[in-house]
Amino acid sequence: MAVRKRKKGGEQNPKFNMARGFSTTTQSPPFSFENVVLNFFPLEADYESLETFIDKTVNIAPDFAYFKPIAPMVMMISAYYPKMGLEHGNLGWTAQNEILFTIPVEWYEPVGDEYEFKAIAQYAPFIYVSDESSQAEGREVFGWPKVHGWLAPTINNWVHNPRNPRELLNMKTYVFEHLFRDDIYQPQTLLQIFQQPPSSYSIFPPSADNPLNPFKRIPEVADNLSATVRRLWDWGFNENIRNPLGFSKSMGNLLQGVLNSANSLSGNTINLKQLRDAQNPELACYQAITNARMEVEEVRRAGLLGDGLQLTGDLSGGYTLGISRYPSAPIIESLGLVTHDQDIGSNDTAISYLKPVMPFWQELDMTYAGGENIAWRAAERQGSKWRNHKYVEKMNVESAKQALNDQQISTREGAVPSERDPYLPYYVTEGSAGFQVAEGPFNFPNASFRVLPLLADIDKLNEYLEGSNTHEEESDAALFGQVPNSHIYFEAAEPKVYLTIANYGEMTAKNDNMGLWEETQIKFLIPVRVHRNDESGKRQFVGMGVVAAFDYSNSALGTTTGRELNGWPTVLSEIESLPNTWAGNEGPFAASAPLVQLKTSMPSALFEDQPYAWNTLLEIVQGNQIPWSDSRSWQRMAEHMGKPLKEDLTRMAATTRHDPEGFDAFQSIAMQVMCGEREVHEYSFKQFRDADAPEDACYQAVICNRATMRVKDLRPLGGQTSIRIYDYPTQRIVQTLGLAHFGDDPNDSRKTFRLIACRPFFFNTHLSTRLGDVVCWRAGNRRWRSQAPLAQPPTPVPGRDFVHFINTGQSRYPREKLNNAPQQIDLKMRAWLDEAPDDECLSDEACQQVLCGRFEPHMVLHAALSNEWEHWGLPRWFIEQERRDQLAELASEDDFQAEADVGLRNRFGLGERGLEINRPSTKNVPAGEIRQLPTFVIPTDCVGPEEDRIFPPHERVPDELDPQYWTPPDPQPEHD
Repeated sequence: MAVRKRKKGGEQNPKFNMARGFSTTTQSPPFSFENVVLNFFPLEADYESLETFIDKTVNIAPDFAYFKPIAPMVMMISAYYPKMGLEHGNLGWTAQNEILFTIPVEWYEPVGDEYEFKAIAQYAPFIYVSDESSQAEGREVFGWPKVHGWLAPTINNWVHNPRNPRELLNMKTYVFEHLFRDDIYQPQTLLQIFQQPPSSYSIFPPSADNPLNPFKRIPEVADNLSATVRRLWDWGFNENIRNPLGFSKSMGNLLQGVLNSANSLSGNTINLKQLRDAQNPELACYQAITNARMEVEEVRRAGLLGDGLQLTGDLSGGYTLGISRYPSAPIIESLGLVTHDQDIGSNDTAISYLKPVMPFWQELDMTYAGGENIAWRAAERQGSKWRNHKYVEKMNVESAKQALNDQQISTREGAVPSERDPYLPYYVTEGSAGFQVAEGPFNFPNASFRVLPLLADIDKLNEYLEGSNTHEEESDAALFGQVPNSHIYFEAAEPKVYLTIANYGEMTAKNDNMGLWEETQIKFLIPVRVHRNDESGKRQFVGMGVVAAFDYSNSALGTTTGRELNGWPTVLSEIESLPNTWAGNEGPFAASAPLVQLKTSMPSALFEDQPYAWNTLLEIVQGNQIPWSDSRSWQRMAEHMGKPLKEDLTRMAATTRHDPEGFDAFQSIAMQVMCGEREVHEYSFKQFRDADAPEDACYQAVICNRATMRVKDLRPLGGQTSIRIYDYPTQRIVQTLGLAHFGDDPNDSRKTFRLIACRPFFFNTHLSTRLGDVVCWRAGNRRWRSQAPLAQPPTPVPGRDFVHFINTGQSRYPREKLNNAPQQIDLKMRAWLDEAPDDECLSDEACQQVLCGRFEPHMVLHAALSNEWEHWGLPRWFIEQERRDQLAELASEDDFQAEADVGLRNRFGLGERGLEINRPSTKNVPAGEIRQLPTFVIPTDCVGPEEDRIFPPHERVPDELDPQYWTPPDPQPEHD
């Protein structure tokens, strides 16, 4: 069954962008489900609580729809989907367990001045699923508030005593035990299902629990039955007294809706689809009331649960549900569920126990054919009006205020109204969706990054970013190919991609500091230059930044926050630090040591009916991937990796030496980034599928995410760092980005790309994120709207003398309070700005001219590592200073010169030519001088052994560097 594409008021939604392929994009329905097993547990609830909850969540567009609970009842459903897949395309299938709490509702739509009954529907405000792809598709297509949850294996209480209640289900999810107390976001048991043991007639000695005992069984049955009937009677009587015509009409509507659903074997699921706004997270950038229609293909089997006990009068069937009371999962409080008992769990958390009423089960085949937008709106600052597919714009201000008046008002960073504006789409925090997207901004005081620069094809990078699009026609094959040049456009800043592994550690949030939830994240970042055309069509340089092409996180909350708030292509993954080989058979002398492994859920092949499974996608290894004896592989690696790397270093050296003053200015700006004085911009393309036409996008935006860093430690990662990326059809990392690699590993069954990092490094920083800027956006049509000016605030930038001071410790300005070590750059920058005259600072125009030139980020990173900025380990300049101090001291006495030469050679391992590196002669070395290191230095063993001849140790002037380092030769003079 194909999904029909609708036109809305003569305007067409934009196409969903497919530049990332199937790596992170959600799939479009219809979805088919075979042999689904559903266990239904009807639970008693407070009717007024259900009414209040529905008014706060889905009754916010009263001019288009109104929903009312059918009865004081909530349905808890435990579902098992053995096979879920796309009906068309055969892009793979998954299996999952799902737990959901649904409210049966009556659906009314306005006709004239009255509401007319439309259908019976289900509204599920709490949903927990075990499959990440199902979670993303449900949230971003139809708006199901799905949360990651899974069934945990437990030891059945039957082991301890056969008469104990049996634990049938134990569902865990990530929760905060306490909100706003810096708790850790960790897995805890949220739901348990217990079953009483079957009746036993043979217990000896005779027990009062014997089912043949009429004095116990009859009062229990009468008690349970009368309590349920009494609650239903009270609700029906009160409703009938309050509104007799409305109650009788509601009962008639219920009967009509049940007959219609039974006749067509279909049902409606109502959802609130909402996505947080990056610029103002209190608002939703897009909000819609959707209906996803469920069609039952075949009912295979059905029956009662615990029918033996139900037939004897126990309407619960012997089942008991235990729900833990966590503030980030307020199921009982929100829905007003009636509890029968309460206990304290092992982690001092309250557990409420509930009894279902006549639970039952079904096995069936079903399909979600598609959906519809009952009403939708986007976050327009001039007024966000609800619309439907006819593009009718209506807004009942008073009813909207009434629907929103119970939500709390808080102040956020940015343009936030002081009181609720009925025209603004406030993000609804009730239900399970409220705690699945963190607001920000965030502070990470001790974040650590390992950065592995990778050689890439710059043409491939530009094709991924902008394609060959001239912006006369939209292109969904390039990430930003749909965005006009007048708004923004991108070009790759260099032929590099930065593979970053981030460990965020502790964190705080400026708004709603729930606790610690972000852990480890791996990204493939493209450095970009950002431009836009002004009104006259003239190209303007905006600034530099990065674009995340692929993004993986091991935090469920981090994944949904990245996707729905920032627009990152984040995928939930398993990221592990692998055990080292120090204690293995090869001992500490193993040729390679595993470092990091990344796994994610994906099919092994497309269009072949393959299931999703957790497979290894990426591995990072320290050392050589190739055996020393495999000369052919070494030669191939030298040709595919060593030679391009050597040429890249030579090109960078030629560029910097052609314009040394410009390069010094470029380094000064980079130091501002390291010191937190200048923001780092990460751009993303945020989009979500339309429920009505899933091949289209209901919302698209270009987001500029902002952050500042204060680097506390920066040092190179020693030795060779290798990367293995496995080829999967939904994760085409190497092919998409044109990453340089040197062949497959014959020992792997799957095609494997092997890569070498170009000068990898580590840095520790205090990271502070800012709320993002919505550069431009569109919803409901193809017209882009500008929003953020993207202006970098002007700050004083030190001139080239500051770079000379950092590299050498020498300057023409006094530095009495600072030592000469090239560390603590932020302190030195502040001192330099205080002492240097204004004309030594770079103007904002000069900074723009330098940034838009031909200098690349990796040039300054490489130079910083070569000169060992902020290196708080054992830097070379420190060792050389110690050498020079002792040489100068010993060389002052001519009688001991020969003995000093021999002693120092042996002590420092300098070899026969060791003293010659200290030019000028040792007698003339000032005691406090630090020799300036060359701009680009690279260890000769970073690619392979010395035998591969990629980096001959003595290619440069022998006295220039230690033999273990290599620098590019002096370039030929360039001519303009």
